[in-house]
Amino acid sequence: MSDLTPGQHSKFVKHFTSKTNIVCPMCGQKSWSTGPILHGQPWAEGTLVLGGPSVPLATIVCDNCHFIAYFAAVPIGLLEKDQDASVAPVMPPEGWKG
Repeated sequence: MSDLTPGQHSKFVKHFTSKTNIVCPMCGQKSWSTGPILHGQPWAEGTLVLGGPSVPLATIVCDNCHFIAYFAAVPIGLLEKDQDASVAPVMPPEGWKG
């Protein structure tokens, strides 16, 4: 998990505000905050694959109910293909109230 740099944050906000009209599927609100880049763990035949390749995922969090939506970080241009974004242990961000 890693926090977005200011440049990544700007690019991500531009992407999801220009490409989508995101309404939270849980509560119907439209107010979102960006979260960290996470690595989605791959599954194969119903089993979590440990130590295998992961998919970097940029996240947005609903400001009302805290539902999380995921976006593939590489196609958006937040990371280069094969760039390692795992610079911190997998833990909730400081101040997270999940």
